[in-house]
Amino acid sequence: MENDTADKTIQRAWARFRHEREGSSDFLVLLESRVQGSQIKIRSHIMTSSQTTALRDLAEQRNRMRKAAFGKKVATDGVTTIHIKTEQDTTEQGMFVVKLTKATALPSVTVNGTFELELRAVASGLERVAKRRDEILLEIEHFNQQRGTTLTWDSIRSHLDAIDEEKCVLEKIGKSQMEWTKEGYTFARQANSLAEAALANGYVPVLEKKSATGDSGQHPNNEVPVSTARQKAFIDSLIAFGGWFW
Repeated sequence: MENDTADKTIQRAWARFRHEREGSSDFLVLLESRVQGSQIKIRSHIMTSSQTTALRDLAEQRNRMRKAAFGKKVATDGVTTIHIKTEQDTTEQGMFVVKLTKATALPSVTVNGTFELELRAVASGLERVAKRRDEILLEIEHFNQQRGTTLTWDSIRSHLDAIDEEKCVLEKIGKSQMEWTKEGYTFARQANSLAEAALANGYVPVLEKKSATGDSGQHPNNEVPVSTARQKAFIDSLIAFGGWFW
């Protein structure tokens, strides 16, 4: 039994009829009674469904289903064709008799309640995703206002791809930096050690002056070594190089 919450004068009842034949579709009947003054008007509808389709689901989704799904008086399951007819009971006022009889003529279309529920579910899903799309567009609009950007629905993906590409490049550079630090750390320690040893022992490699032509070659024994300032700069450069890694 289904009561119409919007119109208290209407009551609805669903009924299921099943063949003994295994695997056959069920025939479903929807009866609607409407009170009009002292009169009761009856409307009947017939359709088929799978045996697993719950009448409760049909009752809950009825007002969201297509109008074309109702009003049919004949339905077929491919083997049996059933015609529905409603008559007023002559013995008791306010009572009606529902008659289901076999029909020979096939209907132009048979409503399938199971299909109608699936169709309603898809339509509901499309409505949800459409609403969600509007929400996402609003989020993009707010983002553009806050960041001063001009992103669109279609440009989001390419923008993310550009960010991902930039991230990959930066990660590669960062990895190279780590490898450089790891490798250079050893040499920096050695450089600092050599610089300290050179200072402690008073040893500074002799840097020969270049000839006027710019070539380094054999020079007379009386050629003077580099100045003390140049020697100190050499030691300082070793210490400074090692300092990069501390």
